[in-house]
Formats: sequence, structure tokens, C-alpha cells
Amino acid sequence: MKILFLSPLPPWPLHSGGQIRVYHLLKALALKHKITLVCYVTYDEDQGIRQELEKICEKVIVVRRRFKPWTFNALLKTLFSTKPLLMNIYDLGKELAAFSDEKDLIYCECFYLMDKIGKTSTPILLGEQNIEYLAYERYLKDMVWYKKIVMWPFAQLDLLKMKYWERKMWRKADRLATVSEADRDIIAHDTGRKDVIVIPNGVDTEKFKARETKINNKTILFIGEFKWFPNIEAVEWLVKEIFPAIKKEVADAKLLIA
Repeated sequence: MKILFLSPLPPWPLHSGGQIRVYHLLKALALKHKITLVCYVTYDEDQGIRQELEKICEKVIVVRRRFKPWTFNALLKTLFSTKPLLMNIYDLGKELAAFSDEKDLIYCECFYLMDKIGKTSTPILLGEQNIEYLAYERYLKDMVWYKKIVMWPFAQLDLLKMKYWERKMWRKADRLATVSEADRDIIAHDTGRKDVIVIPNGVDTEKFKARETKINNKTILFIGEFKWFPNIEAVEWLVKEIFPAIKKEVADAKLLIA
């Protein structure tokens, strides 16, 4: 098939979980299909990104994002928009509309890019890396008090917009894919859809092979990208609650956070 693939991030270099997931989806799809990739960047186009991705994609279109989140211009645009901040920071690439009807399938990674596609007869497969409104809801709940004072009214309105639009895109997509069964069940419950599939994250078993060792190393390794707040929350939980319980059982255990 000829597939138009939309990604909110350039899937190279592999700095975050989202980038790694998209890169390997593209790599697997490209074995049998021709991919036109549209990805967004927040900085001037890096030729290294294009060159690397053109090894697996037939065509790569890099669109520069006009807004950064939580900047004055982005907030102002969102204040007078029916769409949430997350959707407003991505502009429609001029090249995108021209490609939609020429393809056999549109794969849209994350709901907040779906409104950029416009009207098309091409079927859309929406891949959700997270249930974004639930992640946002949790972020607002854990926001420090002085930020809440300033941002609370805007943030609550933005959350309502996000919840509306995310569910709307779930219903609009021809097929839906999630990373986990838990997310699949939430979407199925909210929409009544029974055709949601799970495409789980995995590991390159050729690159990372288990090996026997005589070293009695009792070190736990936690790897995470800490611009993504759920990773911060996870490592705090690990340090404060889980690791102390391990230390009670294994006194010489160590924890390494990378």
C-alpha cells in the first residue's frame, strides 16, 4: 500500500519512547509498503533527520511547528479556539492536503493530528500512544499550588476541550490502535467500539540478548526520558515506595536511574 504516516515528533534521533515506537512502526511497515512520512519539528529542519528517515521511507516531509506549548501565542490562540492547546500547537502542513487522497491508508499517530488531515476518502488508522486527556487530568491534579492559582481556570477548560476532541477522533477514525490493553478497554468503554487493536511496545531481541553471568549484581536499572511527566511520577514512586521495600529484603540492592 501507499501509506501517509503522520507523527507529532521526528522519529529520529531515538531520544524518547514515542520516537522509538514510531521509528520501529515505520521500519516494519516499510518492509511491505511505501511510506510518505509527515513529521513535525520545533526547530530548524535538520538534514540528518531527513537523511536517516529516507532510508526507510519513500518520502519525508518535515513541518516546523509554529507554536511551543504554554507560550503566550499558543495560549492566546487556544483561548479563542474550540480546540485544546495540544491540537493548536500543530499547524497544517501545506503538503499534507495534497497527499491524503493519493494514498491507500493514512496512519495518524496521536489524535491531535487528525484534524490536520481534512476531508478525505482515504481510510484512517489512529494510533494512540496514551489516553491524553487522562494523562493531562493527572498532570493538573499533581500541579504545584502556585501554578494552579494562575492556570487552573484555563487548564480545566482546556481539559474539557481535549476530552471532547479525543473522543470525537476515536469515533471518526476507521480503525484504532493502542499500546496497552488497558487503553484499549477505556476507548472501547467510551465509544462502544469493539474493533480496537493493541500494538504493544517491544524490544529488539537481536540487539539486546540475555546472557549468563557469574557476577552477583543486585542493581536495578530504571531508564526513562524525564521530559515526560509520567516517567517522573513513576521514578518517584519507585524511589519512595518500591525500592525501600526491596531494601528490606535485599540489604545490598542498588538503584541506578538513567
